Amino acid sequence: MVVALFLLWTGRLFHARWMLWVLMLSAPFPYIANTAGWMTAELGRQPWLVYGLMRTEDGYSSWSRRERHVYSIGVYGMYTVLGILACF
Repeated sequence: MVVALFLLWTGRLFHARWMLWVLMLSAPFPYIANTAGWMTAELGRQPWLVYGLMRTEDGYSSWSRRERHVYSIGVYGMYTVLGILACF
């Protein structure tokens, strides 16, 4: 990125074809890093579920199925409202 910024500052970025390829091919790296970090955090929270000692549904929660559904709908609704408000 430092090299790309330097080339942009000197006005040579759009003529350096190799750097444009590097920038284009590096586009998926933030998504990969985000997903890997999320997986590391979540798998670290449930090691007994990862290694097959317990099923996910058994370790999920003590809430009933109805309580989980109501909570999930509430969270999805909140994010939907926030997403709509972010557009304005």
